[in-house]
Amino acid sequence: MAALDKMVKNVFNLLGPDLEENTNTLQRKIELLTSRKDDVHMELQYEEYSDGKKRKREVEEWLINVEDIITEFETLKEQVQCCKVYTRQKLTEQVEIMTNEVTELLEQSYFPKGLFHEYLASRFLRRMLALLADEEMSRIGLWWGRGIGKTTLPNKLSNESTFLDHVYHVRVSQGSSIYKLQSDIAQGLKLDFSCENDERRRANILSEAFKRMGRSVLILDDVRKQIDIEKIGIPVGMNGCKLIITSRSKKVCHQMDCQRIIKVNSVSEQDDWELFLKKFGSVKLQT
Repeated sequence: MAALDKMVKNVFNLLGPDLEENTNTLQRKIELLTSRKDDVHMELQYEEYSDGKKRKREVEEWLINVEDIITEFETLKEQVQCCKVYTRQKLTEQVEIMTNEVTELLEQSYFPKGLFHEYLASRFLRRMLALLADEEMSRIGLWWGRGIGKTTLPNKLSNESTFLDHVYHVRVSQGSSIYKLQSDIAQGLKLDFSCENDERRRANILSEAFKRMGRSVLILDDVRKQIDIEKIGIPVGMNGCKLIITSRSKKVCHQMDCQRIIKVNSVSEQDDWELFLKKFGSVKLQT
């Protein structure tokens, strides 16, 4: 039976398309497509979180299609390697169809109109940027208006540098103590508090660390009640250290002595705030 299969296969090779050769050609195209996919990924990772950019849906769909066809090719290649005589014609047709699809994906891969939508900075974003650029402005409060669902701020932030050198984001859990907040902030600053339990000494260490680093922003997210910043060790207003708090309560923003208090009125403004976070540089995130 094996001899008969081999004989018939030789006849197909003489009279019909060369399945193996066509599969090898398809594999080379798949390798080119994989390289192009990697290039697109690198460009996206470098730019997608910079100012006001959002990935186009057609780029997302292209990446999904590429991943799918690469997976499908691995299955097809296995079928070709162990195919029987009676399946060659069908596999030959599948290889031809896939080759055309891969060729089309390669042609689509250069996106002449770019990978991103470009958005002009909204009024909300321009306002936030102006406040942080103001050297006299060191405490800013954001509070979420009625009907706006307060969500955890995004944990994937840009590595692009801007006019601020460091941004640290700490989510304040309900009932957080001074000691706990000191520990969370220290972790972001890569300070070792394992041998230091005195809150005053911990506050001094934090304060000196902030002063040394220069321009910085600490975001205290979802503050439920007044927090004593000095006891924590945050030298707001010194050496470019700025504080942003977000809260469900306008009263808390006043209690925290915020110089400017901004109400987030809509879901779109909440999205703008998330986009605003993506403008900053060296980020350490605590959640």
